[in-house]
Amino acid sequence: MKRLITCVKAIALTLGLAMAGQTAQAQNVKWGQENKATSKHYYPTILGEDSEGIYTFAQERNKYVVEMFNKKTMAKEFSREVEPPRIKGIKKVEIENVEFIDGQFLVFISQYKKESKKNEVYAFTVNAKTGKTNDKHVTVLDIPVEKKRRRGDYDVYISEDKSKILVKHEGYYKEAGKYVVRHKLIDSDLNVLLSKEESYKKEDDDYKSYNYILDNDGSVYYARRANNKFYIGSFDANRDFEKWEEAVDEIKVERVGLFNTARFAITDMVFNINAENDLVVAGYYSKPEVKTKKNGKQKTRFTNSLDGCYYLKIDNLSKEVMVSKVTEFDKEFKDQFLTKRQAKKGKDKNNATNSFDSNMKILDKADGGIVLLGEQFYYQRYTDGNGNTTAERWHYGDIVAINFTAEGELIWANRIPKNQDFFINYSYAGICYGPWGVSWFSIPQIRQHYSYLAGFDGNKLIVAYNDHIKNLERTTETHERQKNLKRLGNAVVTKHEINLLTGKRTKSLFTEAQNSGVYFKPNVSYQGSQGENLVIFAKKGKRYKFGTVDLKAKQTLVADR
Repeated sequence: MKRLITCVKAIALTLGLAMAGQTAQAQNVKWGQENKATSKHYYPTILGEDSEGIYTFAQERNKYVVEMFNKKTMAKEFSREVEPPRIKGIKKVEIENVEFIDGQFLVFISQYKKESKKNEVYAFTVNAKTGKTNDKHVTVLDIPVEKKRRRGDYDVYISEDKSKILVKHEGYYKEAGKYVVRHKLIDSDLNVLLSKEESYKKEDDDYKSYNYILDNDGSVYYARRANNKFYIGSFDANRDFEKWEEAVDEIKVERVGLFNTARFAITDMVFNINAENDLVVAGYYSKPEVKTKKNGKQKTRFTNSLDGCYYLKIDNLSKEVMVSKVTEFDKEFKDQFLTKRQAKKGKDKNNATNSFDSNMKILDKADGGIVLLGEQFYYQRYTDGNGNTTAERWHYGDIVAINFTAEGELIWANRIPKNQDFFINYSYAGICYGPWGVSWFSIPQIRQHYSYLAGFDGNKLIVAYNDHIKNLERTTETHERQKNLKRLGNAVVTKHEINLLTGKRTKSLFTEAQNSGVYFKPNVSYQGSQGENLVIFAKKGKRYKFGTVDLKAKQTLVADR
């Protein structure tokens, strides 16, 4: 099964935390009672909540269940295995996605039909109070595929008011030499509103579509990358889903190209829609490295150095560029990436790399500005002489936070030093030896302990993550070497607070979940909207807990005195 819960609740997580200087004082997180799963292979996704409960979809060994937890005690009220409705000709299915909408679970399943070489996707509902399946279902997609293993990937996105649902399928067709992206827009009653299909050439070897946003009208927004270029596009529901798309590095402002390839190149891009319904695009760029040969000729090559950031604001109706800013990082910011030895010797070359991949997000501020967050990430695969995979490594590094005004002016740039590694050695097929001994095919779920959680607490940006316990007593001085977190047994949950006006950063303890014998999973959390409680999750083995954090929604944007 492919778990593709990518619901667009583009949440600016407003964590309600109270700072107590730089001391290691735990945050007041309200944890519920401890629950026990039937297997240690229990991996939930928090889908939503109402006045009575919190609702999840979970994998538990070979079963897939929907669950309800009591809102006050966090005790499990029920757990029901997902049972597909009776559909003629349907035997073995795969669950592609589950959502929680209007008091019921919305389930998407698929089946590959070998005879017709098609993959069909169906949607049906499950009562959230009883766990009973509704036999009514609809066929969402009927997709021709070349082979079962090349049947493609599915994502589901939900509008903020949960009235619209976008099902996206993306597949590669080897025989035709192209990628095909299909969009199916439906309402909460499963009526089809839109069907769109786009195809891209095989030559677009770095092709990737991402950052989908679905608004309450049903307009679809997306970003994509192809041939080292970034694009932003939309299907406008108010214009009969007319398509608009433009390359970000070709947008012209005041007769001057925003990005001159001789000066710098875009390396990352992310966007969102602000409160005024404008498109806000931001990211990082690298400058070229120029070397002069003995014969006097110059050779230019682009590196993955972290040299600056950019900001665009685009009118959503006219698609005209309203604001365009490109800012090169100053020496003070770049020096944050120097080691102690490099700083002492006065070195200029630092360790700032532009390897954010898709680990980027935009948080909206109350004054119309944004905070751009990027997590340095890379993946390594190790092979033997025959090309067989012997080990894999996922590295989650520093977090770079950029604070922009509503007009794209840089207020501050800050580095949050972080050093996490998840490393797997393979001994034989099917078994992974990693930080917790032997684990059967649970790598994606284990990695949920890594990365970070970010949001606003009043006038401060909050970033929380699992950190090595030895790093907690180290200062916020960025030259301090960070101990690598490889085993969760050495972890505490660290939080950094950055004042939105001054950029001043402090560090303390977020929660003492580890003292209860469970480990925080920053990627398993839920917040319905800004100002509501944040639901978090921690687990070890069969034991797990849900917790809530009180929130401060209001930003006054007044500097600390």
